[in-house]
Amino acid sequence: MMWKDEIVEETRQAREAYTARFNYDIAAICRDLKAKEAEEKRPIVVFAPKTLLELPAVTKPPVVSVPSIRP
Repeated sequence: MMWKDEIVEETRQAREAYTARFNYDIAAICRDLKAKEAEEKRPIVVFAPKTLLELPAVTKPPVVSVPSIRP
């Protein structure tokens, strides 16, 4: 038996109801969200994309040596 999270279930039900309103048409859903965004009075914050030089350095994982099984 799988445990069910009430919040996850509620979120899924809300998503299903919202998308059903638009007959699952992604373009119609996007138009609705854009319209809601345009009606919003709060400012929308957009951050500039980071360049590769601004991203933290990525270190390579350690190399693991595997012993040879050849005679």
